[in-house]
Amino acid sequence: MINENSTFGGFLTDIGEAKQANANALEIPWKLTHMLLGDANGTDPVPEHDQTQLINQVHRAAINQLSVDPDNPAILIAEIVLPPNVGGWWIRELGLEDEDGDFVAVANCPPSYKPLLAQGSGRNQVVRMHLVLSNTANVQLKIDPSVVLATRKYVDDQRQAHEESRNHPGATESAQGMIQRATSDQALAGSDNTRAMTPSRVHQAFGKYGLGVGKSVGQIDLNEFVDSGFYLVPGSSQNVPVASDGALVVSGIPSRPLQIYTALSSARMFFRTLTANNNFGSWSTWRELVQVSRTISAGVGLSGGGDLSDNRTIRLGTPGELSGSTGNEATEETHTHALKMATKAEAEAGEDGSSLMSSLRTYQAILAAFPNSLGSIGYQGLAGGLILQWGIVEIPQDNSGVIVSLPVAMPNMVLNAMAVRASNTGPNSNDVMSTGNYTSTSFSVRRVSGSTALTYRWFALGN
Repeated sequence: MINENSTFGGFLTDIGEAKQANANALEIPWKLTHMLLGDANGTDPVPEHDQTQLINQVHRAAINQLSVDPDNPAILIAEIVLPPNVGGWWIRELGLEDEDGDFVAVANCPPSYKPLLAQGSGRNQVVRMHLVLSNTANVQLKIDPSVVLATRKYVDDQRQAHEESRNHPGATESAQGMIQRATSDQALAGSDNTRAMTPSRVHQAFGKYGLGVGKSVGQIDLNEFVDSGFYLVPGSSQNVPVASDGALVVSGIPSRPLQIYTALSSARMFFRTLTANNNFGSWSTWRELVQVSRTISAGVGLSGGGDLSDNRTIRLGTPGELSGSTGNEATEETHTHALKMATKAEAEAGEDGSSLMSSLRTYQAILAAFPNSLGSIGYQGLAGGLILQWGIVEIPQDNSGVIVSLPVAMPNMVLNAMAVRASNTGPNSNDVMSTGNYTSTSFSVRRVSGSTALTYRWFALGN
């Protein structure tokens, strides 16, 4: 029974002592992960070094904090928080597990009942386990933040430590954070990309290059502008180099300023200086900046060019005569281009819309469009897809019909056909011929009258 003489405490198990000794010897971290709670089956437990588990485990939770006792560096404190929805059992024994799942520490404690909220008395309960270790330096906490609860004091301590420190993330181009203002030297150097520029530092950086706050001014006298700055000036102002709106840059000291004027419409640039103090000196004449060290050269097929101190003219050489055999060539006096000429196959196909046709290719295209065979038996292609065919046929004495085969097949069929005597002499010179049975490859011919075998010339038209 628990009484005034009962003692409570904990220590490493045999497994735990071996693991700590190994971590100390090799100087490697030893990570504790979970605390185990048990009710010891209602008994008063006495911890043993050779234990490998609690007598009766009722709960297992991830350790939320592992710290060294500030008053005694040899004591390690492990802590968990039990929320109101966890409980319904007594706590009489405690244990610790490491990341390997080994039972490494055991302790007993005064009996404490953890009620459930459903029992009408819910509460958060903090359970701490104190262990005396020979070396706490290599013991670490390994936690899963999604399942660990923290005490209010722990959160407050961490927040206060964070607020009092300057260990905050710096601002980047894509994320908010702490910033540090640029110094005068950093503003003038212009090489730091982490410091923030104040308006004073920006003006200071501009001033390094003789630029003040750029502004648009009304009609002014440029002779009065001796302070460094950048100004937009109307072309109607006094003492402008050209009557064109422009940008004026003034740099240097007020007693020896330099003015640079850029005409906005033409990009022509002019400059002048003040020869002495503004009250007693005078401005030099405006001089135009012309980069005469550069030249423009005429390329192949061109002539002219020269340095840019004056206007230059580039001339194109006279084009040469083009033919199907010319190429893309150029000299200083002339140039030619290659022509894309149609091939025989392209001319006969008639489908290419970009190539040029020579007289030969045109003739070949006509032959392909109007095929012919100009013999005693032959054919001739006509416009619109018509074909005229001709030949000779012998009509027998008995006047029976004869099938005439065409030299070439019609695309569709014979449209009409006729036959005439090869000679108008002899008997029955006025006989009559009849044709019919039109197909794509033949037709029939028959003599209506006459009794002598004769030779006839026939003609057929079809498509």
